[in-house]
Amino acid sequence: MNLMTRKEFNNGVSTELTYDSWTQRIENINTPNLQNLDYSFDEKGNIIEAFPTTFSMKTSISSMTIWTVCF
Repeated sequence: MNLMTRKEFNNGVSTELTYDSWTQRIENINTPNLQNLDYSFDEKGNIIEAFPTTFSMKTSISSMTIWTVCF
């Protein structure tokens, strides 16, 4: 499966995505100077946490929330 690892935007900003090699679930989305998010999943593969590594706060995601990442 070909997974997107880098997205270049018209304004010169680029986003890099890393995946778990076993599950192929997203592990991190990094857009320098904008966001750097690490993701945690439950045993069913649902995102349970997005941890911004560039800040000292933690964001928990409700299991009733549906999130869509668009590029």
